[in-house]
Amino acid sequence: MLFFQVVLFRGYLCTHLTTQRLSPRRQGWLHIGLLLAALVMLPIMPDTDWKPQGGEESVLRIVLLLAVTVGLPFFILSATGPLLQGWFSRTYAGTSPYRLYALSNLGSLLALISYPFVFEPAFATWAQAIFWSWGFAGFALCCSLCAVAMSRHTARTVAERDGKAASLVEEGTIAPPTLGTRALWFGLATAASVMLLATTNQVCMDVALVPFL
Repeated sequence: MLFFQVVLFRGYLCTHLTTQRLSPRRQGWLHIGLLLAALVMLPIMPDTDWKPQGGEESVLRIVLLLAVTVGLPFFILSATGPLLQGWFSRTYAGTSPYRLYALSNLGSLLALISYPFVFEPAFATWAQAIFWSWGFAGFALCCSLCAVAMSRHTARTVAERDGKAASLVEEGTIAPPTLGTRALWFGLATAASVMLLATTNQVCMDVALVPFL
C-alpha cells in the first residue's frame, strides 16, 4: 500500500507538471520516451536474488523489489490516466473526459475480480508475466499513437483555447476555486486514502493476510 500510494501520487504529480509546463508535442514525446524505457525493463519477473533469507528488513526489501520490477511501468500507468483525460479535453472541447476515468476503474475492477478465479489457477507465474508484458507492449503502442496524434495539434491552437479560458476567468464568467473549495477537494481525497488504508489493515488483521483482500 505504501508503494502504491507513493507511486500513484508521483504519477499524478508528473502529469500535472508536464501539462502545465510543456507543450502538447513535448508532452507526447516525453510520454513515448517513458514508455520505451519501461519496455526495456520487461518482463517484470524478479530475480531469485531478491528472495529473502529471513534476517533482512522486510519493508525496505519489499519496496525496493516493487520499485525495481514494476516501479516504472506502474508509474507510467498512473500518469497515463489523467494525461489522456487532459489530451481528450483539449482535442474534444466541451466533451467530458471523465468517461475515460470510469472505464479505467471498470477495467481495474474486472482485472481484480478475474485474477484469483481465472488467471492465477490457469497460468503459471512466468506465463502471467509474459502475457502481462505483451499486454503492456500493446498499451505502449496505443499510447504512442495517441501521443503522436496529440502532438499534431499546433501550439497556436492550444494557446488560443487556453487564452479564451483565461479571459473568461479574468472577466468573472468562470470564478476560480476558493481556498475553502480547494481544502474540501484535498480533504475528500485524504478521507478516501485513509479509509482505503484503514480498511485494508483491519481486514488483514482480522481475516487473513491475503493480497486479494
